Amino acid sequence: MVCSSTGHGLIALLNRSIPSGWISYSYSYSATKTIPTLLFGFETDNMHSFYLDAVSVVDNNATSIELLTNPSFENSTTNALGWITSCETTCTSQIVSGLECFEYSGNCFMAYCISDLSFIFFLSQSFMATIGNTYTISFMLNYIGSSSTGHISFYLDVN
Repeated sequence: MVCSSTGHGLIALLNRSIPSGWISYSYSYSATKTIPTLLFGFETDNMHSFYLDAVSVVDNNATSIELLTNPSFENSTTNALGWITSCETTCTSQIVSGLECFEYSGNCFMAYCISDLSFIFFLSQSFMATIGNTYTISFMLNYIGSSSTGHISFYLDVN
């Protein structure tokens, strides 16, 4: 994986300059392969953090079947079990719980960087799909930090 934002954000690109609070997002994806990979990108610095919770991928033909493993990070303690993290040279992640998470309970994923400059960090998971079917990707996202003139962005892709 190339640790760059170039070419990312094809499904969603959210640029942030002020803290957002928890916001619900939902996107559609039409499968072009049988094992696509859901990819979240967090571009931030040492003054800002992203929190991710309640992630879901469902086939619109079978909405009661969750296709991700550990989608809300409830089976995690320190690392996001079932998920792959990439580009952790100056950025890192952790599982946090309680008041920092959506609805002030359970676990959620936190991404942050330890540099004054903006860097990117990725979280991904593959899932089974049927080519041609449409899938709904939904999640809760929170951006914490002071107002910024820096490049603070969130990316969503399915590869």
